[in-house]
Amino acid sequence: MAVPGTGSPNQYFWIVTIGLQLLFCREFWFAKLSLQEADKTDSSSIYNYYVGVALMMFVGFGYLMTFLTSYGLGAVGFTALVTCMGVQWATILECYMGKGELAIDFMAVLNGNFAATILECYMGKGELAIDFMAVLNGNFA
Repeated sequence: MAVPGTGSPNQYFWIVTIGLQLLFCREFWFAKLSLQEADKTDSSSIYNYYVGVALMMFVGFGYLMTFLTSYGLGAVGFTALVTCMGVQWATILECYMGKGELAIDFMAVLNGNFAATILECYMGKGELAIDFMAVLNGNFA
């Protein structure tokens, strides 16, 4: 029989993950989409750059992590979850620290992808470690 308060790390991972997603949903609900800089950027080259980075994150790291014995084929879905959480948190932090408000533009999402790449290096350390690194990584990336 399990002792109360001694849950497995996986149980805490899902509690922390759902809590973070609720926080992200609340923040993005009140965000505004900033398209002021869209005319000044070469949208086709930046978009191609973004697609390359996103493809590396989801497909490249996802299938690379399938070779870890602890994840197997579930690593592709887990990589998608970690990437999405990292991009969301990094986008929120970059907008608040850089602009003082949550005005999301294309470069903030691209930089969020770069910040999330650091999280993929922690895939072998455990699920709960990735949640905490997602929070800490956005502060320093």
